[in-house]
Amino acid sequence: MNNKINVAVGIAKCPNTKKIYGVRVEERRSKWYATWAFPIKPETARREGYVENDFPSDLKYDSKFPGCPYCGKREDLAGSTKKAANIVFIIDTTGSMTGAIDSVKERVASFADKLEQKKIDCNLGLIGFGDVPYGESPTVYSFTKDINKFKNQVSNIPRTHGGDLPESALDALETGLASFCSSKERRGEKSIFVLITDAPPHDPTVSGKSGTRIAGDLKNGNVVTYILAGNDTNCTRAYKPICTATGGKYYNINDDFSDILDDMATSIVKFLTGF
Repeated sequence: MNNKINVAVGIAKCPNTKKIYGVRVEERRSKWYATWAFPIKPETARREGYVENDFPSDLKYDSKFPGCPYCGKREDLAGSTKKAANIVFIIDTTGSMTGAIDSVKERVASFADKLEQKKIDCNLGLIGFGDVPYGESPTVYSFTKDINKFKNQVSNIPRTHGGDLPESALDALETGLASFCSSKERRGEKSIFVLITDAPPHDPTVSGKSGTRIAGDLKNGNVVTYILAGNDTNCTRAYKPICTATGGKYYNINDDFSDILDDMATSIVKFLTGF
């Protein structure tokens, strides 16, 4: 008699505490059942390889399954491992940004691959901006999952001249909120903005919103914002508070772009999965 039982452990997140926990599942007559749940540290989950395991789409629950060990709720775990994210690249398209634009085009496929390896399903949106007070309105491209299409959009994004040193980065963030974060565009996906510029922003925006107000709108909209900008005082003073307010990160645009995107991918995975 073969008494071997197929078992596995997957990872879920408490809806209340946001802590992760392990879920033991076992196969019975070709069907998988959740049998137990237990607290687990993120480093243990990674070391044991539990983070790589998907829950079956037809997962069932043993009558004694206790639910979340932190709050007692029995979440719908079936097929829930993969996370979804709406990632919008917001790029300064003035003349000095040619190198950064080329870097996005060349490395976005690797960036998306890293997210896919961690079971992150991403939609990619794009906004190009220059100097709104000088008649350069933002260019908006809707979400796509097609990496090649996105690369072509980046390649063909209209270039702008910019009227003075500050550019309309805050206006572009405002456009992003209006274009990509409506209830129509969001169906449970997390929203992430990646702002790339080498200039400080016009503050306030054409509509009269200050940088502090934009940071508050992003925070209230649950938009985690990463910013690649200059390391000068004007840039850091304007942009770092936005990253802090939204839970994002600030990067020096002059650092290695591959390293920045690698670190950003790691940070996004941690934000979406908790580990």
